[in-house]
Amino acid sequence: MIPNSELEAYFDATKYVIRNGQFVCTCPQCKKPDHLYCSIHTGAFICFKCGYKGKIDTGNVTPAMEGFKDMVSGLELDGDVETSFKEQKNLSLRGSISVAYHPRARNYLIGRGISLEEMKERNIRYFKNRIYFPNKWDSQKFLTDLWVSRGYTQDKNAKRYLFPKNHPTKYFVYNLHNIEKDADYIIITEGVINSIIAGKKSVCIYSKFCSKSQLYQLIEKAPRSYYVALDFDAKKYAYRLAKNLHKETSSDVFLVNFRDDRDVADLGRDQFTEVLLQSIPFENRLRVNLEFF
Repeated sequence: MIPNSELEAYFDATKYVIRNGQFVCTCPQCKKPDHLYCSIHTGAFICFKCGYKGKIDTGNVTPAMEGFKDMVSGLELDGDVETSFKEQKNLSLRGSISVAYHPRARNYLIGRGISLEEMKERNIRYFKNRIYFPNKWDSQKFLTDLWVSRGYTQDKNAKRYLFPKNHPTKYFVYNLHNIEKDADYIIITEGVINSIIAGKKSVCIYSKFCSKSQLYQLIEKAPRSYYVALDFDAKKYAYRLAKNLHKETSSDVFLVNFRDDRDVADLGRDQFTEVLLQSIPFENRLRVNLEFF
């Protein structure tokens, strides 16, 4: 049986009733109250107003649990974090569901250029009107070493991005664990969504500034090439990172030269590929000085 709390999150339902084994709520498509019926046993659902129907993949729905609306240990949403970075390296995302099974959040990501397959592959989660991007993901224990959450609604009071308190991002490089040593290349971006759009061999450092810990992790991968693709307003940080990679490795280092304030996600895959192909070799200091700044 699927927990009511899971169905509440899936359909973004603020009100619901249970009738003869059916979870009844407002349809997320046509917004007609009390017209969407979902079996709490099979996950099959249908709206008797607009015909919206489908079936929740119960294999991807979290198991029954107490206190769905209260994240455990480490999440900063409505209260203080109970554990510090030193005390607990793993953060819990219990109570979340796969973003692929939440219509509004899923459609937002599709609009940003992220496919359904990528949502599942990257283990992107949904909880309480926010989208969570975990780094390393334990699907059995619902644990991650680091997450960043993104607001996607029109709520002006909601913060655009949230990170776990007392869990510094400077120790982590998103998606780096999925890239093999001696890969052909690594693309380095600022944000998670940019990294996903840039492809499977792209990482993010969560900000403009690359810490020493992040730098050493990048160096250890020793790819043939690094492409530094920080945002347009971070050129001096991109230059510094490229300089350090050029100094500390034998890899080719390139600066991705954005011409305006559009980042990877804004450009989209095709346009970003065109920009990537025009990247400036860091060793060509004349071109760097003339074209990058």
